[in-house]
Amino acid sequence: VCCSDPLSEKQREKIDRLFDSIHELITDYGTSVGFMPAFGICMVDGNASVEEMYDRASQAAQHANRAVHAAGRRIAAEFP
Repeated sequence: VCCSDPLSEKQREKIDRLFDSIHELITDYGTSVGFMPAFGICMVDGNASVEEMYDRASQAAQHANRAVHAAGRRIAAEFP
């Protein structure tokens, strides 16, 4: 997700609802299935080129993905 302005409360709520909907669909399959989506959100100014916006969004997604994997490793270590 790439935003030119800070996320409003309404936008944050939409992202939270999307996450909750996806999570609910996945958990309906039972405990044998796991899913942990990662959203990368970056802020851009109005003067950024398409390439710069893509780079920033990609970096934000990579950062979120690393955080998700780190959390997964911590959880997995608790349940060997």
